Amino acid sequence: MLTQFSALDLDLIDEGRFRAEIEADLAAAQEAIIAFGREWKDAAKKAKARVVIKVDLIAVDPAKHSYAIKAQSHVERPARPAGVSLAVAGEEDEQLALFVRRAGSGRDSPRQRILTTEDGRRVDAETGEVVEEKAK
Repeated sequence: MLTQFSALDLDLIDEGRFRAEIEADLAAAQEAIIAFGREWKDAAKKAKARVVIKVDLIAVDPAKHSYAIKAQSHVERPARPAGVSLAVAGEEDEQLALFVRRAGSGRDSPRQRILTTEDGRRVDAETGEVVEEKAK
């Protein structure tokens, strides 16, 4: 009995499972980019979700007309936006250090303007000096 061969197309790779994998990855990429946009809002501008499809045609034994098809797909999800904090230079125990505010920044406005010490005293953002009054 002879095996029936057909010209290679996407539906024949891995007996159709590869096309199903691509379609599942495409659906996952759509869900990922929509969820990312909902979570990060304006910070998500220009974010990307990508379906990567790789098909390798491999010469197993060209003299015997033997070849293999290796196919893969996967989803690259958008990366979390970088966080940004404002710091001022200063010294602590005679060591140079950067000082940042412990709290008060949000995802939507990461640039801090009022810095404080741990006990709540305000730090001048330009000089790094501690001002004796309490922060508002």
